[in-house]
Formats: sequence, structure tokens, C-alpha cells
Amino acid sequence: MSGGAYNTLNEYSYMHQTVNHRQHFVDPATGVHTNNIESRWAAYKASFKRRNGVMGTQLPTYLDEYTWRCRHPKPNTFRAMLAAIRAQYRL
Repeated sequence: MSGGAYNTLNEYSYMHQTVNHRQHFVDPATGVHTNNIESRWAAYKASFKRRNGVMGTQLPTYLDEYTWRCRHPKPNTFRAMLAAIRAQYRL
């Protein structure tokens, strides 16, 4: 069963698969499960709580920053940012 919010993800090049938790927690045919996204969302929320919450209008920005920091941990965050800017603008 898929929620309405997820129905158009394929239009944005995201592959969305589902699991019927009434039958099993890991789909035996596809191996799909929700453990990764549940864990990641819990980490996002913990990060937001440390900031005393976030404004709803700024949520995409906070998600982008959190994701960036996860992919580029200290001490190389600044260098990684410069490399991404160079790559984006071909400097």
C-alpha cells in the first residue's frame, strides 16, 4: 500500500518500493525494507531537536545541510564544499 505523497516520486526519477508490514517487515521477493529510512529520519529529527526545532519553510535547507555534513564529515567539510563548487561551476 502506498500513500498519496509517494505516488508521483517516479516522475522525479526516484524509485519507490513498498512493504506490506502486515505480511512481513522485509519483502522476501525484493528485499525492500524501511530500516534505513527510519534510521535516517530519526537522525534528522535528533539533529533538529539540538537546534530547538526548525521552521517548516526552512526544512529543505536543513535536510540539505544535514545530508551534506553526513557525506562530508569534518575535518574536510570546507575542502569538499570548495570542490563541489568547482565541479558545479567548472572553475
